[in-house]
Parts: sequence; structure tokens; C-alpha cells
Amino acid sequence: METLLIPEIHEHLPKPIRDQVRLLPKEVQLEVFRRFNSRKKTLGWAYLTHFLMGSSYAYQEKWIKQVLFWLTGLGFGIGWVINLVRMPSMIKGVNKKIARKILEEVCESFVYVKRYPQLTAIRKSLYNQSHDFQPANKLQPRPVQREIEDPLNVSLEHLSTGFILDYQTQTWSVVHESQFDLNQGLTERMFKLTSSLESVFILIRQDTGQQQIIDFSLTNIHALDPDLQVEIIKVGQPRNVLHYQEGIYYKEHYRKGHSYDITDKLPGKWTEVWEYLNGERSQIIRIEKYANQQFKTYIGKPVSSLAFSEILPSMK
Repeated sequence: METLLIPEIHEHLPKPIRDQVRLLPKEVQLEVFRRFNSRKKTLGWAYLTHFLMGSSYAYQEKWIKQVLFWLTGLGFGIGWVINLVRMPSMIKGVNKKIARKILEEVCESFVYVKRYPQLTAIRKSLYNQSHDFQPANKLQPRPVQREIEDPLNVSLEHLSTGFILDYQTQTWSVVHESQFDLNQGLTERMFKLTSSLESVFILIRQDTGQQQIIDFSLTNIHALDPDLQVEIIKVGQPRNVLHYQEGIYYKEHYRKGHSYDITDKLPGKWTEVWEYLNGERSQIIRIEKYANQQFKTYIGKPVSSLAFSEILPSMK
């Protein structure tokens, strides 16, 4: 099998991944080359932008650093000179990230993974070296306060598997709990409630200092759009606007972290979450993507904590 077609990609990859890339089919290597060649940064353009407007950070797509660089008078002049020396290593670092991102995209492409199962090993290696990865058996969910100090004052914060509560004029049992520990310190708890033959999912989280409760119903990602799952796998994210049941939904949040099956005590797994709101912000679409290319999709609406009553702990 031929080695990777352009050396500059090879040198940006860790050696274990580099050795695996050498074994890729030629057409996959060509796809990596095509994407990298169209997105890589060059030292010449970096110096040109640096001399013209001091905008080399913008060329590297580091916009926060660029704004600070301008606001401080090009790093008080000293930073401008230092970057002249640092520019080769800066561009090399940017291209290293681009190469890794492209390899992730190619490995997660539905068509390639289906035709070339050997890409799974590379995807796993990339995953293990990114996202502050830890072995699954070492991941632990963030602690959540569960102790009930007053049995007569039980609230949604105490909710757990086995609890019983009244909601929407029905009595429900909590049969399952999941926890999401996401970026920016956000923790979400998802509960599955059942009543007779019905089931709902209740998401509880503290966001910007306020409790949010969302009533979700599980749906199929293909019900949103038949091409959406393949699009996310290929591109790495869904589109900004979704059309569903004559409604228009706009992407509001993207979060990532780890999810945990609290009820069954399963190891944590890497999870990405996208949420969309309609124009009135009264309906929510939630898409969860897991590291094994599995998806869960929900349709829901915000509800008040006052809609829940008669919360009783498990008798076990």
C-alpha cells in the first residue's frame, strides 16, 4: 500500500496514527490530500498578512487572539517582532490541527467507514488522543446532591430511579436516569418516566443560574430528515436550520462531554449534543451523538417545576 501522498500531512500526525495511515486505500489518501490541500495554511500568506495588517492570527482563524493583538497595539510592538520568529512553528501547529481534523472527518464519513472497516482503528486512536480522553473505566460522573434531609420536602433535585411523582394529571414512575457532564461545567440529568403504556423523558439542568426542565419525547433522527445522520457523520455537525412538521428550528447550543448511565452504572462515553429552538422558543429539538456513531433524537418543550407534585422516594 502506498504511503500518504503528501509528506506535510504525515509529519503532522502522531507516529501510531501515521503508521496506520500508510495502510489506507489510495482513494482515501487522495481524499485526505484533497481536503488538506484546500484548507492548509502557508507560511508565505501568514507573513504577508502579518506585514500588511498584523492579521496573521486572523489568517490562522484565531479570532480572539487577533482582536487582543490589535487592541494591544500589535502586542505593544514586541509581539509583532516575536511573531516574526515564531511564525513557522505557529503555521506548523495550525496545519497539524487541520490534518487531524481532516483525518477525523474522513474516518467518520459513512461511506468510507462502510467500505473500509480498517478506518475504525484510526478513528479510535484519534478519539483517544482528543477531547481530554480518559479510559472509560476511570470516568466518573460529577457528584449530584441526593440526600433527602426532610422526607416531607422532596423536590426534583432529589429525583432518582424508583421515585414516583404526579405530572400532567398522571402518576409516573422513574425507571431510568442518565447524566451528562458537558463543557462549561454544565451537568444535565435525564429521567425516563413511565405511566401505563406511556413514557416521557424529563431533562433537568441548571443553566445560567436558573433551573430548566424540558419534557422530551423520543423520536427517530430520520424523522427529522432522512439525510441528517449521514450529514453529521460526514461533516461533523448538523446544519444550522432544521425543518420539521411545518416548523423551522434554529441551532441554539452545541455542547460536548461525557454521558453516564446512572441506573445501570455503565462506563461514561463521549457525547456531543445539539439543541434547536423554534422561533417562539416554545419547542426544542435535541440531537445526541455518541462515539460509536449512535444517535438519540428528542422533540420537547420547556415545562415548569410546578407541573410536578407528590414526589415520593423509592421504597427500596
